[in-house]
Amino acid sequence: MLHLSRCPRRRCQTSSDGWIEEWSACHCAQSISARLRPICGTRLPTPLLRPAILPPSIRAIQASSTETKRYPPYLPTSVYISGWSRSFAKYLGGHTTLNVFWISHHAIMKYAPIIIFAFNRLESLKATVSSVLRNTEAAESDLFVFVDGARHGKEGEAEKVKAVQEYVKAIVGFKSVTVHFSEINKGLGPSIIAGVTEIMNQFGRAIVLEDDLVLSNNCLSFMNQGLDKYEDEQRVFSICGYSNKVKCPKDYDCDSYFCVRSSSWGWATWSDRWHSVDWELKDWEKIQSLKSAFNRWGGSDSFGMLKGWKEGRNKSWAIRFCFSQFLQDKLSLFPVISKIDNRGFDGGGTNCRRYSRFKFEFDSSNKTDFKFPATITMKPHFRKAALSYHSIPKRIWSRIMYMIYK
Repeated sequence: MLHLSRCPRRRCQTSSDGWIEEWSACHCAQSISARLRPICGTRLPTPLLRPAILPPSIRAIQASSTETKRYPPYLPTSVYISGWSRSFAKYLGGHTTLNVFWISHHAIMKYAPIIIFAFNRLESLKATVSSVLRNTEAAESDLFVFVDGARHGKEGEAEKVKAVQEYVKAIVGFKSVTVHFSEINKGLGPSIIAGVTEIMNQFGRAIVLEDDLVLSNNCLSFMNQGLDKYEDEQRVFSICGYSNKVKCPKDYDCDSYFCVRSSSWGWATWSDRWHSVDWELKDWEKIQSLKSAFNRWGGSDSFGMLKGWKEGRNKSWAIRFCFSQFLQDKLSLFPVISKIDNRGFDGGGTNCRRYSRFKFEFDSSNKTDFKFPATITMKPHFRKAALSYHSIPKRIWSRIMYMIYK
C-alpha cells in the first residue's frame, strides 16, 4: 500500500484504496513524503527506468533519501514516472521512504554525448560550437572533439590545424570536454567511423556533428528526445537534425516525420544500429545486383556514390551507413523544420561545393515540446518530397551550377 501525504493545495489525488491512479503536478513545489511497502520483492525492471517511456511532463521519485533536493540524480538511483497504476507500482519492491519532486523533463534527462569532427576551418568551428552552446542541454552534455591532422604538401594547412587545436583545448561550457588530435590526416570518412565507434562503445548513443554546421537553439532537445523515444524501436535507424524543405499535408500536426536515407548533416543513433553497418562492403558482387533497388529506395545518386567509395573516388562513410539502412529496411526521423543549417557550401568543405540544390527552412522557434509520429511508418508524401532532391533533373542542374560557382 502506498500512503501519500496530502499536498497543501490538495492537488494530489488517490483512489479509495490508496493506490495513486492520477497525479497532478504539485504546484506548491514542496516535497511530499511517501512510504511504499513490499509488494512482490522485485526491483523495477531496467526498461521501465528509461525516460523514453514517459511523456515530457513527468515527476521524479528518488529512493532511499531523506533530503529534499530540487534535482535528483540520474538513473539508476532515480525512478521517473508520470502516473501510477497497480500494474506499474507492483514492480517497486522493498520498504523504503521516497521523496517526491516535481521537475521538468530537461532536468532529469541523461543527454547523449556530442561529437564534433573538425579539421582546418577555425571560424567555421567556432560558429558550430557557439550554436551548440546556445542549446540549454549543452551544459549537461559531454563533448568530444576529433581534429584530423594536416595533409602533407598542403602549404599553410599545418598552421590552420594548429589554430583549431588551440581553440579546441580552450572550449568551456559543457559538462566535460575531451579532445582527440590525429597526428596524420585520416580523411573525414575514416575519422568519423573510428571516432563514433569509440564513443558508441563507451556511451551507447551519440549526437554527431561536423565543423560546418550551425544548430538551432532546440536542436539538442529534439535529438535527445528522439534518441530516448525510439531507442527500443529497431525500425528506427537514426535521428536527423537536418531536413530538406518539405510541404506538409494540411492534416499533419507532428513536428517530425519518418523517411529513408539518413542525413549526415547533424544526426544521432545508437550503438546497435551503428555496429550493424558493413563498412567494408564485403560481398560486392551481391551489392552490385541491388543497384536499381538501392536507387529506387534512396534516390538516383545512391549506388553511384557507393560505387565511388568502392573504386576509391570518395571516402564517404554516409553512403555506406545509408546502404546498411536500406538492407535492413529501416527509417530515419527527420524534423519538419530543420534544426541544422549547413554552412559548408563555401568551397572549403570536404564534400560540399559552393552551390547546393538542397533547400531548407531553419527553426528559430525555441520550441522544445515536440510532437512525434504515433506510428513508425513513412508517408508517401514525405518520401516523394525528400527524394525529389536526388532526382536526375536536379542533379543535372547542380552539375551546371557547380561549373558556374567554381
